[in-house]
Amino acid sequence: MHNLIQWKSGMAAMLFSVMVSLSSIHPVLSAEVPNKSYVALNPEQGQVLWLQTGLSPAILSFNGQTGALEHSLALQHEATQLIMGFTPDGFKVARLEAAGLSILHRTGKSLRRLAIANLPQPASRYRPMTAITNATGTAQLFHDTQTPQLQVLHTGNGKILATVALPKARLLALGLDATMNKLAYVTANVAGKTDKADLQIYDLFKNKLIKTYSIQAPSPFSQPVVFSWDGKYVAVLPQVINLQTAEQITVKDATGSAVFTTDHQALLFASRQGMQRFDLARKQQQALDWQLPADCQTTVAEDMSVDQQQLVFASLCTPAANSLAVVSFVNAQTGQWQRNLNLAKP
Repeated sequence: MHNLIQWKSGMAAMLFSVMVSLSSIHPVLSAEVPNKSYVALNPEQGQVLWLQTGLSPAILSFNGQTGALEHSLALQHEATQLIMGFTPDGFKVARLEAAGLSILHRTGKSLRRLAIANLPQPASRYRPMTAITNATGTAQLFHDTQTPQLQVLHTGNGKILATVALPKARLLALGLDATMNKLAYVTANVAGKTDKADLQIYDLFKNKLIKTYSIQAPSPFSQPVVFSWDGKYVAVLPQVINLQTAEQITVKDATGSAVFTTDHQALLFASRQGMQRFDLARKQQQALDWQLPADCQTTVAEDMSVDQQQLVFASLCTPAANSLAVVSFVNAQTGQWQRNLNLAKP
């Protein structure tokens, strides 16, 4: 009996060791599935679209005036795939999978699949999770996970528009400007300073590196590099960098969702104290009162209308709230708040 107990204990220990070893090689797949929220304006029907990723991704269509839920579509999805958000036109969804980039219509129909070289396996491990595109969505930026290089892909025909070699350093963030003139990449500091990183601006037309800026290191792929519409500034929160003078300004308590106004005057961003406006000329930060309910304060997504006249910011509500989220409509040129729309719970 004693020997039997010893044998069972030994087998249990061995099985536990094997399980630990296997988990280090193949992490539990459910942990690979990101859960993110995306919002988009549907210019065709005046709707607000909500995309929830995770194990059971779905597209919810809400009335743009009342916030009532008008349609819900569960997406066919596998845990090995990565949903990267809506395309800028609000009609389609980008999804990464083993075969490459799939473009889905908002009805769930697959429109095309574009080959992407050297994706991680499974594709759900690719970072950043959210697509990096130009303003129209005709180009998307990818990094090769095996070769240190970036590729700009045409999202219509799959053609590689540009290839940019990367330094041999850890990649932390990516960005592409509205007109696809420039791209940005942030890599770990080559001198080994863990709190510093190198922001590099690359001119795609001249095919050369323009300048490198030493900045505070962001968490890996926690945010994109956001260009101002005139290309004179970039935001890598909490820093705003003037690309012409190299001046760096640190905004307070930034948490994400940085968007420059189209008049080139301000940066709107989310903070722990709510939405903020940073005046680029005066270098002053101002808290914005968008009349959000107390239980709907966490801004999780944003979108720009196709005509670039409106911005929307989506603030997720707590489970106890009466709404799924509150969508704030903002004048894209001035950053002036216009109205809130409560999205009904499904």
